[in-house]
Amino acid sequence: MIDNLELIAVILGLIYLILLIKEKIACWIFGILSSAISIYLFYSIQLYSEAILYFYYVIIGIYGSRERKIRASYFFFLYTLIGSVLILLGI
Repeated sequence: MIDNLELIAVILGLIYLILLIKEKIACWIFGILSSAISIYLFYSIQLYSEAILYFYYVIIGIYGSRERKIRASYFFFLYTLIGSVLILLGI
């Protein structure tokens, strides 16, 4: 079951990339679906931090217009960077 879901997530991710290169707005639908499947997969194998990252990406995809997505992407980058630095300092 999980192997099939991984394959579906990869195929949806590739469709997302192709549509993104062609600058089609429908790319977000495939990106969100791929990420939603990845959330389930990561959560089921107890990789909670990865599941949270994909969850945040889904929220950005649903959030709205291009300007808000770009702003949300900056915040996503900053939060990920700050979290990574804190984890690195903790090691």
